[in-house]
Amino acid sequence: MLKFVLQISKINNKFKFKMGKINKPQRVQIGKDLIENEDLDKYSLYLHLVLSVYADKDTKQCFPSLDTLAKDTKASKATVIKRLNNLKDKGFITILNRGRKGNLYTLIKPPKLLKDKEEFTIEFIKRDDLTIEEKIFFICTAPKTSKDENTGMGEIKNVSVNKLAKWCGMSWGSTNKIINSLIQKSTIKFDKDLTIDYTKIGQAMLFMVAQIQENTEDIAEIKEELKEFRKFKDEFKEWREKQRKMEMQLKNNIEVVNYEEIK
Repeated sequence: MLKFVLQISKINNKFKFKMGKINKPQRVQIGKDLIENEDLDKYSLYLHLVLSVYADKDTKQCFPSLDTLAKDTKASKATVIKRLNNLKDKGFITILNRGRKGNLYTLIKPPKLLKDKEEFTIEFIKRDDLTIEEKIFFICTAPKTSKDENTGMGEIKNVSVNKLAKWCGMSWGSTNKIINSLIQKSTIKFDKDLTIDYTKIGQAMLFMVAQIQENTEDIAEIKEELKEFRKFKDEFKEWREKQRKMEMQLKNNIEVVNYEEIK
């Protein structure tokens, strides 16, 4: 019985400890097909990401004001309206005009499979130490980057400024300026390879993939322990029943012996 108590305590403590390590960060998801769409200008792409911050995770609907969107994207309201219409025309959002209530935006849902989408933390999107163009750089290079979930580092091998400029929908000069700025901020390294330190731009969610995997393995291990515990419990129950029958048989035998002695 003591073994039972110790085993239950061990399993409960381990389960509480492991589950306590899971801390899913706030993030938004966007399809790689949207990021890599060459017909969509990248400022409209960024606006879509900003809308995702406000969108309900189930309905994908939101209703931020034009003033809010203009502030978040550092653009004029006229420019925001133009980009919203661009997203609408490309089929990435729908816009419902509700009069004085303002517009209701519905975003297309991202793909279900993780391999078909990218994730960005809300912390990253709202950072003030990165320009909009620098954020666009990280967004547009994300699908091309090999990421190490254990270190939070990303790498693109043998890439040119011209290639990066094409991905980001910017000129060579603008892209080169962004690269130099990010090098100064110690968020990237660039020679013939591009190395990105995602931990320095609020993309800590990259660590969570490894962390969740670790917890998944821990939970599987706990399930195995529970399975063994139930087996042990059944064996103990069976053994206890045999002991009870033996005790009853012994008691009956003693009573028979005593009866014979009295006779």
